[in-house]
Amino acid sequence: MGKTAVGLYETSAEAQGVLNELVSAGFDRSKIRIMLGDNATRGLYEWNENLPDSGRGARAQWADGGASAALISMGVPRDDAEDYEEALHRGHALVSVATTDQRIDKAVDIMSHHNMVDLHDRKLSWQKTASTGTAAASAASAAADRSRTLKGNEEATLPVVEEEIRVGKREVERGGVRVRAHVTETPVDETVELRQEHVHVERRPADRPLGAGELDQLRDQTIEVKERGEEAVVSKEARVVEEVVVRKDVETHQERVQDTVRRTDVEVEQLGNETRSGNIRTDIPAWDRFAGDFRADYQSRYANSGLAYSAYEPAYRYGYTLATRPDWRGRSWADIEPEARRQWEIEYKDRGPWDKFKDAVRHAWMRVTS
Repeated sequence: MGKTAVGLYETSAEAQGVLNELVSAGFDRSKIRIMLGDNATRGLYEWNENLPDSGRGARAQWADGGASAALISMGVPRDDAEDYEEALHRGHALVSVATTDQRIDKAVDIMSHHNMVDLHDRKLSWQKTASTGTAAASAASAAADRSRTLKGNEEATLPVVEEEIRVGKREVERGGVRVRAHVTETPVDETVELRQEHVHVERRPADRPLGAGELDQLRDQTIEVKERGEEAVVSKEARVVEEVVVRKDVETHQERVQDTVRRTDVEVEQLGNETRSGNIRTDIPAWDRFAGDFRADYQSRYANSGLAYSAYEPAYRYGYTLATRPDWRGRSWADIEPEARRQWEIEYKDRGPWDKFKDAVRHAWMRVTS
């Protein structure tokens, strides 16, 4: 019974290198196939060495669905076959070789040494790229919604979105054991001692009278003596001298999964001219007027710190809030810094130490008050 090995590669040149080594190793060239994809036209082709090498003319085009159907007929699971076809559409190359059960491991070994693409990892990369594109489009749409100006009798809705994390599990292969039994012949050389009998007949000359007791010898007589010998006899007995037991144990363990979830927080700020409302200065422009400046400051000073902008945004917001206090208007940063630090260490101590974020707070204070 035969088996088929399948491998995915980045380029047709790598696939051709795999084919050449398989043929050099003695695999039947007629049993090896190279499938190619065209990510521009999303066409599928099979390499044909009998045609002149002139670009696309050297490939015989497949019918729609032909690649996955062909792979399924080779024994590839349907889901994997469809993923392989998607990889072909993205410009990858696929090599398949049909061989015997005895040589399938050799074929897999050769194909693995040619930078074979991990189909599962590549599929996750496609999904991540698609997710990033969707998120970017959503962000652009949200930005457009924020810039709308309401007219009379109109209303706008700003959804509060919160992510939930769900942790599941799936079964994956992590290796295994293949146990084979082979019959071997070992020469045995033994020595055995054998006994052989030999009869000798000897004539002796005599010249004497017949004795009185020998008168009965004068008659017909026959003496028969048989020779006997031993020969080697070989017998074999099969005995069990060892047993190999293959057993699979199942164990469970707990694995901690860590990730982040996002949610939107909606803040309401009053806009207006030189008026007073409680302890807040309403002559200060809204937060959105400065958001771009704060992000630019983060990129220039903290982008390489290992922390995202979301870690520094509370510091910028704290500096913005300080600038809205009427009782601090006209004061210098050196004058207010001790009190600003004291309030930070009371209200924002969970955000991080003051010394780490004070420059961001100061930047927001200076930018808004100026």
